[in-house]
Amino acid sequence: MSIVSQKTSYALIALYAMAEARQVVQSRSIAKHYGIPQAYLEQVLVILRKSGFCQSVRGKYGGYQLAYAPESIQIGKVIQSLEGKSRYGYNRHHMIHDLDNRLQASMTPVLSETLAQWVQRYQSGLVYAI
Repeated sequence: MSIVSQKTSYALIALYAMAEARQVVQSRSIAKHYGIPQAYLEQVLVILRKSGFCQSVRGKYGGYQLAYAPESIQIGKVIQSLEGKSRYGYNRHHMIHDLDNRLQASMTPVLSETLAQWVQRYQSGLVYAI
């Protein structure tokens, strides 16, 4: 069971690719490298752009780049912008609401990591390849 949707997974992968490259990256190269359907990735990139995480660059060598330094982009903020504050939303069943709150609290250390920390963890071999 994945905590995030496929859309959010693709968004995080795209931001990871931009942070690692530290330059303009074309969507087709991200799609090819990570095996993501390019048409769907384009939709995700539009959401990321509108959310302010990346910018599009026009022209022959255009593509996408981070809007901010990777040190200032928190993974949790990205997830929240794509998933909403809680994946489960309001629920009248208190036990589910309680479970959701406890899950959110336990994930706080991970969600507060920055994109730069995530790239560094991967490059240092602390996590598996995406």
